Amino acid sequence: PGRSRIQDRHSCGRCKQSILVSYESEPDEAKQSAPVACPHCWAVIHVEIGGWAAAGGDYVAEKA
Repeated sequence: PGRSRIQDRHSCGRCKQSILVSYESEPDEAKQSAPVACPHCWAVIHVEIGGWAAAGGDYVAEKA
């Protein structure tokens, strides 16, 4: 059991549109807050993602 691909749906606090945040996660990994630029309006929001992806900046936000 290694990393798995996670896709979490979030909502932008500014434009209210859906954002899909994708990242690799270890099983039972703690989450931490990471900045994400909304692909609709470019406002920066903070979402909870896996600690490994957050620390390495290894995550992607897409229009959902």
